[in-house]
Amino acid sequence: MAATIRTAENDSLHAAGGPNDAASATAPTASTSQMARFWGPLWNETAQTVVANPSRKPTERECPVGGWKAPPLTWERWDIWENPREYRYGPLKYPDSIRLLRIEPGADDEIEYTRLSDLSHPYEALSYTWGVSWERRVIINTSNGELRIPSNLGHAINRIREAGRPRYIWADSVCINQEDAAERGHQVRLMRSIYRHATSVIVWLGWEHPREVLCAFSILSSIASGGTVNGCPVGRAHFLSNGVSSATILGLPGHDSPPPLESEMWKTVANLFETSWFRRVWCIQEVALARSATVMWGYAEMSWKWLGLAATRIRIYLYPVLARYDMVGIFSAYLMYRLSQGDTEAEHLVVPFLELLAMTCQFEATDPRDRVYGLLGLSTADADPSNDSLFLDPDYTLGLDQVYQRVSIKVLKSTNSLKLLSCVQHESKISSPSWVPQWDKVYTSILAQFSGTARVNASSDLCADYQVVGDGNALHLRGICVGSVDRKFRLFSNLTFSSELFDGLEAYTLPRPIEALNTSEEDRFLSLFREEDEGKGGDPATLLLSLCQNPESQARLGYTLTAGKTWRGGIAYDSEEYLADFTAFLRKWLPGIAVPEAIPGQPWGDAGRFTEAVRNAMKGRRLFSTGLKNQLGLGPGLVQPGDKICVLFGCPMPVCLRPQDGGYTLVGECYFHDCMQGQAVEAWRAGKLRDQLFELR
Repeated sequence: MAATIRTAENDSLHAAGGPNDAASATAPTASTSQMARFWGPLWNETAQTVVANPSRKPTERECPVGGWKAPPLTWERWDIWENPREYRYGPLKYPDSIRLLRIEPGADDEIEYTRLSDLSHPYEALSYTWGVSWERRVIINTSNGELRIPSNLGHAINRIREAGRPRYIWADSVCINQEDAAERGHQVRLMRSIYRHATSVIVWLGWEHPREVLCAFSILSSIASGGTVNGCPVGRAHFLSNGVSSATILGLPGHDSPPPLESEMWKTVANLFETSWFRRVWCIQEVALARSATVMWGYAEMSWKWLGLAATRIRIYLYPVLARYDMVGIFSAYLMYRLSQGDTEAEHLVVPFLELLAMTCQFEATDPRDRVYGLLGLSTADADPSNDSLFLDPDYTLGLDQVYQRVSIKVLKSTNSLKLLSCVQHESKISSPSWVPQWDKVYTSILAQFSGTARVNASSDLCADYQVVGDGNALHLRGICVGSVDRKFRLFSNLTFSSELFDGLEAYTLPRPIEALNTSEEDRFLSLFREEDEGKGGDPATLLLSLCQNPESQARLGYTLTAGKTWRGGIAYDSEEYLADFTAFLRKWLPGIAVPEAIPGQPWGDAGRFTEAVRNAMKGRRLFSTGLKNQLGLGPGLVQPGDKICVLFGCPMPVCLRPQDGGYTLVGECYFHDCMQGQAVEAWRAGKLRDQLFELR
């Protein structure tokens, strides 16, 4: 019987159709004249390259500029909720047993059983996104029954099906029995071997209009071409479109130069990096473990080594593009590229498992447990999965809270540090136990420094002094209380100031003049220094001026607003440049406030750079005071008067603790400038402060 892929979504029968910027990548040189000669014609003529003759009906590979749709899946009329021959998975008999999907040239597809140690034929691994559960409406019809799969996988299968030969594919939603928790855990343990044994990994981003794809891939090729990576010359990047090399399609001068920064063509690149693949946590190790990987978007494809290199160069060199377009996926692609072990020139990044969890906090998973399990195949500084030494044993019989608690205790034991506590974030309610990070819920950035030499450590050289108590819900710690919160100010995310700053940042980074903020925008910034209770506190402008009376107080305020971070998230090492940026920030964004002459103003001060640093640090946080003169701190959004600001032994960042029922709950990490270099520990050693035992619940 001829097998098909079908869906019940259509009404007619269709034919099947197709951390550290240490990447050491130097940017290629750009030529304005070449850019004009290449990118002008490309944007206007791309449609002519891919548009069908309007006198006849276009085929699936000849898509008109307007009204383009993805090729449909093969369909047969039937009731999707009535499945008389449901596919039933057989057992995996051996420790290294896996299943492979055989995609036949016609429509016949089969699931075969094999062993990694005894492969009879090579296979490729597929990296894709599942979509939401209700989209699992496509059917693979095999000789052993019908298997329901995600529609996006059905599109990927049709895209890679070849006319002349079968292809063997490993795809997780088909090759793992998702209803068997024990099998899921066992196959996750094998995931590294599965992707390392694959001849290549196919990354499927989905369908898109050919004009969009051609433009985006062309821009990325121009960015990736030339220059060096880790001292090695980089050749000419290229891609394939309908099997034809871009070297043939785009044989024009200027191919090695991207379009002007103000060009609307950058939207196509933004659209590419906004596809859901760049947000799925499983995709990190799937591409990072690949011997080689190919990214397919519509009918075009590009090597991952070129796309990843282009993302890296955008991340490092093209700050104006990032400021204009919300390319969160660029940062994801940059991280994936740095973690890649296969056919890339980048220096392979290896970090502790906790840092890997923190670096990937923006990624998503359908099953929240996979925020941990989806990273276990990657080598870390404290685990070697290539020798079957995973950081944690994947067990899908455990609940979410149990998984997060297990990984937290394992991190504490393996690091001899309390840096884990910096990863704790709460939104409107504090979860229990409060010291266990909820990795599937991310509300703001993490302030603690994870990579490089630690230049900020509130606990100085002290090691963690902790004890997990009872059933693992309580944690006993030693530390120093440095103050109590007496006032809290407005929550940053509740202000329109953020969007106003971004608009100003765009104006700053694009080639047009800056306009000063108007009075209402100035008020929005000042409201950050207004107490939450409208009936309390004085004039915020007066408070702000009192915090800027001399270079020392200015530095304290500037570092507090950004948590001592640069716009890229690194530690602000260059104090002179950093303070110059802050001075420029005050003078540009707050023209109504007279900045004291005592504040130095170097010519290289960058208001836009400091603005971005403020946005990154303060999102979801608020300023607070402890009653000490001219001392503000930056704390979590839930900080309240009466909370304690403490330096815990072995914790690099101060934390906010809330007394409750004889113990404490962890509200979150905070920035308190006069504690960041170990000053509280020095005072404790001098006998000026006392340590105490804290029980976190």
